[in-house]
Amino acid sequence: MTINESNLEVVGYSDSKAKIAIFEQLDSKMVIEITSYKSFSYQWINEDLISIESWPGRCVNINMVYDFSSNKVIYLVGYQHCGLTK
Repeated sequence: MTINESNLEVVGYSDSKAKIAIFEQLDSKMVIEITSYKSFSYQWINEDLISIESWPGRCVNINMVYDFSSNKVIYLVGYQHCGLTK
């Protein structure tokens, strides 16, 4: 796996991009691109599942789990962490 991400001290939020390239031996399996983020993280759950969390804003985050054995997203949810004010 290789990762390429914007330097957020140089690039503005709306222009930020991150790419995660995943390989099996020498073959490229997938490239995941995340845009307009304030931060992101990822972790392998096992050899088939990767969990990716992206924070596109101060109050919102998106969680996704991708399954390489079935080649599809098996979990996707977004959260709004900041409550509405009256």
